[in-house]
This record gives sequence, C-alpha cells and structure tokens, in this order.
Amino acid sequence: MDLFVSISCPQCGAQISFEEESTVIHCTYCGSSLHVTGRSGVIRHYIEPRENVRQMKKALGAVLKGLNADKALIGEKRLCFAPYWRIKGMVYRWIFGKDASGRPVKELKAKHLDRSFPAYHGIDLGLRSLGIRPGALTLPFFDRGRMSAAGSIMKADLRLKDAVNSDAMLRDVGLDETNVQVYFERTRLLGERYGLIYFPFWIMRLSLGSASRIVIIDAVANTVTRVLTQAQWQDMRGQKERGRPPVDFGNVSFIAFKCPNCGWDLPLNRFDVIHFCHTCKRAWITREGRFRAVKFHIADLPRQTGQEVVYLPFWVCQAEIHTSGQVLKTGGELQEFVNPYRPAG
Repeated sequence: MDLFVSISCPQCGAQISFEEESTVIHCTYCGSSLHVTGRSGVIRHYIEPRENVRQMKKALGAVLKGLNADKALIGEKRLCFAPYWRIKGMVYRWIFGKDASGRPVKELKAKHLDRSFPAYHGIDLGLRSLGIRPGALTLPFFDRGRMSAAGSIMKADLRLKDAVNSDAMLRDVGLDETNVQVYFERTRLLGERYGLIYFPFWIMRLSLGSASRIVIIDAVANTVTRVLTQAQWQDMRGQKERGRPPVDFGNVSFIAFKCPNCGWDLPLNRFDVIHFCHTCKRAWITREGRFRAVKFHIADLPRQTGQEVVYLPFWVCQAEIHTSGQVLKTGGELQEFVNPYRPAG
C-alpha cells in the first residue's frame, strides 16, 4: 500500500500529490519537474483532521446516553497529533521439513508487510493501528509550524530499535505451516522502510455537574475512541515516558530535474533511481541533495541486429576481502586462499 503525499509545488505553489515511492514528480500547473531528495532518515507525514460537526455531535450524544446524562458542557477542546510507526516491506520465509507422509518439504513463502502501531507510551488513545486509512488519504510531509498552529504534537518516545523488535514478533503471522514438521526455517524482512505518521485526535473535557469525563475522538472519522474519568486521565499522563527518541529524521527537499552537465530535462520516469541524459550521454544519481555522476558501461552488440535492442540495467558490485595481511580482489584469489595446496593440472 503506497501513500499519496501532498505538497505545495516549490515553483508555483499549486497543490500536487504523488506516490511515496516516486523519485521524480511533475507539476501539471507550471510544468516543472522536480527530484525528491533527503530520504535517508525516517520520513514523517501527518494526517489532517476532518471535523464533521454533525458526526461529532452524534458521537457525543451516544457518550452522554451511556453515562445516563441529559446534557454536558464542553469545558475544553484541543487537537493533538499522535505519532504512529509505519513499517513497510516484504517478508520472506524459507521452510524445510517433512509433511505428514514423511516426504521432504521445501517452501518459500512471502507476504507484503504494511502495519502501523503507536510510537508513544503511557497514554492509550484507543487506536492501536491506523489500518488502511493512510493509503486512502493524501498525506502532507511533517510541518511543525502548520501542525503546531492547529494543535499540539506528541513526542515519539518509542525508539526505532524498539519498533523494529515489536515488528519482528509479527512477521511470521500468515506464514505459519501447520501440516509440516519443520526442521529449519528462516524469516527475513527485506526492503523495509520505517516512517512516522502523526494522526489527529480531539481531546474534550465534558463537565457533567460535579463530575467530568475526558473524551478522545478520532479526528478523521469523528468517532469516540475512549471515555476516561479525570483520575484515569491523570494516571495515564503520569505514566507517560518523555525521553526523546534516537531517531534520524529525514528532511525531504526538491531539486530541479535537469542534467547538471548540459542543463536539458532528464527523462521523466517517476520511479527510476538513476537518470540517463540522452543529450550528453551521462548518468546521474542523487546523493546528499545533489546529483552525482554514475560510471557506466554499455555491452557491445552483435554485428547483425535486425531487431530493436532493449538495454537492461545491472548493478556491478565490487568488494575486497582483507584477511591475514592479504587483500583478495578476485574470485581466483579467493579460491587460491581457501585451497592453496591444489594438485597441479
């Protein structure tokens, strides 16, 4: 499930949206193309509140009915943005074992993982997961100024490593093998991405004569998630941990999508990582908010080619092994190091 991100075009100010995996975006209003940079850390988004007065009154009426109260006064109403971790990736699980008849079993199972859970401690706002809503809404990037003007921002005090450990316990869900005697299994999450989504809640204090209640309202669905006494609310606030998390937040920015060498527009392929300039024949990748040149080679073609040629990109990875005072750079050097006493011939 990809999120749709909403921003104001840095060139003309028009509102545009794009898939979160896009590396290049295009503004249909002013025609400018921009490259997205700065995704090295945890990316933060937020969901804007959708206040529906009629739906909110209906939800509060149900609360009063449950409390056997005819009416109440709203003593306080404020908006807060609560952080939720979002983890996305593909889970792969190898299973080796035997089935009920004794035949060997070797299976590779896979599933798409996309889940969210609270990134705060102590206070239970009644919403343990955001479900599919982040994928159904258009989310702006985290904007402290705009969010603070609307309400308060809760600290994310569940650290990244704790979020990773919490997620590891649920990776096998849906990949269990019930009819196999498992001898060996290995589960891995690949291509994982961690982000924070700040979800809006209304916190209302209802005065019921001499008593009062704290009502938590989902500020998107406008439904009540929790009803607390004043004592319960104070107890939760007292339990909340207030340490800041050691999280490296990414600062998303945009640069002009033009070749740094010749200035011509680069091909507009939204999900490409490397961009090839057809004018000056150079390749570019973004690093630290700038375009960096990428070395590349093109394989020689056969002499007779009567068909259209399609070039497929392949990464070439080079590594060195430093061991026992030696540096091994090739497969032959590694083989000779492992078995130096091979018989000749």
